[in-house]
Amino acid sequence: MNIKICAVCGAEFEAKHKNTKYCQNCQAAADRQQGTQRARARRAEMRESERQFMREQQAKAREEREKEFEKAAAAREKELQAAAASGDLLAALTIAEREPGRYYSTKYWKAYKNYAADQNGNNFVTVVNGIPVTDPDFEKLVVDSIKATNKFVTHTMKIRQ
Repeated sequence: MNIKICAVCGAEFEAKHKNTKYCQNCQAAADRQQGTQRARARRAEMRESERQFMREQQAKAREEREKEFEKAAAAREKELQAAAASGDLLAALTIAEREPGRYYSTKYWKAYKNYAADQNGNNFVTVVNGIPVTDPDFEKLVVDSIKATNKFVTHTMKIRQ
């Protein structure tokens, strides 16, 4: 005879098997409670599995979008380079604007000069720090003035005739 103490109510009972933990009065309630806990654990595991699946799907979609964006950006860059090579002044200025330290670069100010002269026509002139873009040494003078004052001011003026 195997006498045990019930894990729920604490009463002594005669166990039919050595693994028995509950008396006959508490057995059904304990089985229901354990079944509920197993079901909750199973649902939680399924939710986590679904979340992980969604994270993976979102990561794949994000990677695909990034690849498409990089591909499109490379195509736009190639078009921009081709346009600049064919004489498009805005494309040349756009490329020069991307360079770090561009305001201290004569390359940027040369592109700026060419674009401003093209846009202004004969009736207007763009001036940077008091230096007109028509000045032959415009790029060097502007870079020197920016280094000296650490700022630049541009404006377009109408030419008096």
